[in-house]
Amino acid sequence: MAVQAVGATFAAFLAAPTGPLAPFVAAAATPLTTQMAQRITCEWSRKSHMVEESALESSGLDPDDLADVLTGDPDMIALTQKVLQAAAASGNEQKLRGLGGLLGRRCGAG
Repeated sequence: MAVQAVGATFAAFLAAPTGPLAPFVAAAATPLTTQMAQRITCEWSRKSHMVEESALESSGLDPDDLADVLTGDPDMIALTQKVLQAAAASGNEQKLRGLGGLLGRRCGAG
């Protein structure tokens, strides 16, 4: 549902400069912008899942314990944010797994 709303909103922004044609342009663009938003969401999920899998494997913790470690200390929260920002900038599977491994090893050592 949210993906459709994002797609429609983006279409409206794109159509705004077309003046009186904006409703028609937005209607025509909405399926494309919704598809784009869906693809972006899928890519974010893929990256997050890859980092998560690698972090779990490297930490040796179960998912609940890993979540507790990640959220239990301000320094870990900051590290997690930096790792996820770096993961968002890369689509490379090896880099994503490396980032997750780094995070997981830090959690396992804590």
